[in-house]
Amino acid sequence: MLDAIGRGDEIVTNGGLIGRVFSVKGNVLTLEVADKVKVRVLRAQIAGRFSEFSKGDGDTDKDKDKDRKPEAAENRSNDQPDTTVEKE
Repeated sequence: MLDAIGRGDEIVTNGGLIGRVFSVKGNVLTLEVADKVKVRVLRAQIAGRFSEFSKGDGDTDKDKDKDRKPEAAENRSNDQPDTTVEKE
């Protein structure tokens, strides 16, 4: 099945990354995950075509966000790593 994956296919990786195949060179696929954002992944890390994983899922991201309440600003992560050092 993985041999049949080629340019233009929408796939999902074992890590859950979803993207469209931009190019294939040997065992490395270049995925476009957003407009002008490309990542390279090993063919062995491809779980399959995204359509195989999304069958029967009637929810869309838009539906999920509709009922979601916004987080309070003080509860949001600042996306910075925790650099706290504990002394022994």
